Amino acid sequence: MKKIIASLQWTIFIIAGNLIPPIAVAASFGLNPQDTMLFLQRTIFVLGVAGLIQGLFGHKLPIYEGPAGLWWGVFTLYASLAQALFGGANPTLQVLSFSLMLSGIICIVLSLLGIVDKLSKYFTPKVVGVYLILLAIQLASGFLKGMMGVGYLGNDVSPKILLISIILVLISISISKSKNLSSYAVMIVIIVGWGLFYLLGLTKAMPEVNGFFQLPGIFVFGFPKVEFSMIPTVLLITLLLLTNMLASIQVVKNVVEGIEGKEKKVNIKKSGIITGINQIISGGFSAIGPVPLSAVAGFLSQTKMTSMMPFIVGNILVIVISTITPVTAFFSTLPTPVGYSAIFIVFAKMVGLGIGEFDKVLERGKLHSTIGIPLFIGAGIMFVPTTAFMSLSPALTSFLSNGLVLGTIVALIMETVSQCKSKNLKKEVE
Repeated sequence: MKKIIASLQWTIFIIAGNLIPPIAVAASFGLNPQDTMLFLQRTIFVLGVAGLIQGLFGHKLPIYEGPAGLWWGVFTLYASLAQALFGGANPTLQVLSFSLMLSGIICIVLSLLGIVDKLSKYFTPKVVGVYLILLAIQLASGFLKGMMGVGYLGNDVSPKILLISIILVLISISISKSKNLSSYAVMIVIIVGWGLFYLLGLTKAMPEVNGFFQLPGIFVFGFPKVEFSMIPTVLLITLLLLTNMLASIQVVKNVVEGIEGKEKKVNIKKSGIITGINQIISGGFSAIGPVPLSAVAGFLSQTKMTSMMPFIVGNILVIVISTITPVTAFFSTLPTPVGYSAIFIVFAKMVGLGIGEFDKVLERGKLHSTIGIPLFIGAGIMFVPTTAFMSLSPALTSFLSNGLVLGTIVALIMETVSQCKSKNLKKEVE
């Protein structure tokens, strides 16, 4: 019974945590409600497939897949440039499908060449700690806006929704302290919150559906359109995706090892290859490219559910649910403030996990400067409007406007320089 409930919680956690990106991207391209629901269906389907094959054949860790923030940003960016660059929304989506598939091929090649394995050794506790804290900072604004009801029923703060969100967070904190119920905190809060929204008339109407069962379509926006000008952008995004993947694997590996009390072996090469396959799949299904999400670390540290079986079953259920049209339509009506409130504590734990990584660093004297600079740069860039970078190339815009990626890259560069200096000092001593 516990495994069944755990599997259902994984299913709800994966779906609830990934509703916002596809809905936001669909809105940026002006898709109608029916097309938005289908775009959501395809994205959820791809995420379930991606999580399943990574769990079975890749890193073999309970890391759920989510729409990559980089691809989310690229989709949104090109939606605003669609008419000027490619002549409209549909041709732009065809170009993005090509970009996803090209990214997948590059991922596979880099993994087979062993380049991804070489990158992994630079993900030290300092780099992982910076990544986790920047992740929490980047998500904080969106979470608080969502919990205040901004963008749900209107653009203003809703006192009623804010009050419900506070109540749900308090319920989540209370449940997390219970040994018997802490593993099911996310599912309980979503059920309670959704019920409150329904009783108060705050839920949205379900979109009309045709039929009961529908497989996600392939090349929905048309056959991928080859655009050679996208190659530099895709190459940069792919390297950053692999960086994101490595950080997520290291973060979750640390948490799982801490809970289980034993070392976990991860095959980085296989993980990189499957990340590439997942990009190709997402391009074929006209969805947003997935990536392993480190945010699951907070979920694992709260629920202690590190067993792979419920995770695998949860992803299978996600795939099944995505093909049942009325269920997909129903999930598309989940109030976003409820979703944010249910996983608020999970994501807030990212800060604690980041600080915990810094505690592993033995050279305390060098720690403050090596983490201060990337944190300062990464957090600072988050306050610069994306429009300020519009005069630059799309590749540079997607890189420089992302504080999480920029800060992590700075941390990686500083760590690389630090390791090189240490090696040179050892050689001089010898």
